[in-house]
Amino acid sequence: IPLKIFAKDEISGQPLTGYCTKNNWYYKIKSGDKPVNVSATKLNSMFVNYLQAFEYQKKHKQELKRLMLKNLKERMSQSLEDSKLLKKKIAEKQSQLDSVEEKFVLSDITKEVYQKYMLKYQQEMQVLKEELSKGDVNSSNLEKAIEKCLAIAENISQSWSSASFENKRLLQNLVFPVGILYDKKNEAVRTERVKTLFGAIEPLKRIVEENKEGNPEKDCLQSTLVPRTGFEPAHPCERCDLNTVRLPISPPGQVLKCTKGLQK
Repeated sequence: IPLKIFAKDEISGQPLTGYCTKNNWYYKIKSGDKPVNVSATKLNSMFVNYLQAFEYQKKHKQELKRLMLKNLKERMSQSLEDSKLLKKKIAEKQSQLDSVEEKFVLSDITKEVYQKYMLKYQQEMQVLKEELSKGDVNSSNLEKAIEKCLAIAENISQSWSSASFENKRLLQNLVFPVGILYDKKNEAVRTERVKTLFGAIEPLKRIVEENKEGNPEKDCLQSTLVPRTGFEPAHPCERCDLNTVRLPISPPGQVLKCTKGLQK
């Protein structure tokens, strides 16, 4: 039951736990208005099928890589502009904080007022700094990250199926950082977020396969589409997450060997 906790019930939002009866494993939620119970074999099989949406024909790899590199560079350019704006806002908050401290030192405001605004500005600065850190992308690693992402995606369903329990967990969290939702009524799964690099593969591989050029490839990547079958779009403003660059990968067709680098 590698999808334990990782998968949640669509209706209640509760994480699926697991149990075994008569040598058969099942996923379930512990409580809720409507009971959810599904065999581990069935849900695991559904997950494998959806992983196949990231897979592509090997003959298209170089063209797919080219499109991903082109469009991600465009996104990174926008990210740099966003970073400049965030840094400007942080500087403004720091100036406001300095002004409040000066007024307090000069006894122009009370201690209560000072503490109120000091906390306010510090919290606002922290939020801005966290947002800035999300956009910290090293462009020199971009091509390497794409190469490793494509190597993993090429046979990702087989890699997941063949991996150990621990490596299954590492791989699924790599692609879907917030897990998946299981809809028992419609027998479907979806996700609310997919990592940027993997999310770019499915729409762009369609462009390559259908021989489309121009705006479609740009529009597909900017919307960070997730595989169509049972998945919904990720957040359109999600910043590029290139942690894939740290992944150790095995040749296509072999079990993915994950190390601590995968957890970063």
